[in-house]
Amino acid sequence: TDADLGLRVTIDHRVQGRDRDFHFAAPAENRFIIPPHLCIVEIKANERVPYWATDLTARLDMSVVRV
Repeated sequence: TDADLGLRVTIDHRVQGRDRDFHFAAPAENRFIIPPHLCIVEIKANERVPYWATDLTARLDMSVVRV
């Protein structure tokens, strides 16, 4: 009953992609989009992000980018 319904957290690390030659059969190599020692933490909520989640990100000195 204490769960925050609609809250989703995703953590992605070693994020790679292409910045050119987007054809799947192309021999181009994927490159790191962000440095491999960093990760992306994505927090989504149906309504509002709970206070405990925003407090935790602030205490960890995480950058916030709203999309």
